[in-house]
Amino acid sequence: MNISTVETLERIQKIAPQLVEFAKSFVGKDYSYLDFNCAHFIRMVYGKFNIPILVNATIEPIVNFNDSSEVGKMVLLKHRKYQSRHMAIYIGENQVIHNSFYFGKKVVVSNLGDVLKVYCLC
Repeated sequence: MNISTVETLERIQKIAPQLVEFAKSFVGKDYSYLDFNCAHFIRMVYGKFNIPILVNATIEPIVNFNDSSEVGKMVLLKHRKYQSRHMAIYIGENQVIHNSFYFGKKVVVSNLGDVLKVYCLC
């Protein structure tokens, strides 16, 4: 099934509460022994709802983190010191959920300000 970026973002907005609830069910779980990184986490959460990760698409960055329509969207980040990339899901109230080796090697909810000390928005 070929789905456009607009259709995907509309779907995410419709199911955002369920998507966030499902993602939060993994908080505190350590998957580092499985080599389970941030991309695997995003793929697992989005996959539950048949949402494709549009890796090659141009997705507008989240501009207003106080806007509830942004909840559920993927946040693309780049490490400030290294060339590594990171992905998280915006869950509202200036927070993201992600599987991060830097933030404790497990699925965590982080304040976006803390994440932006290490990463910058792409």
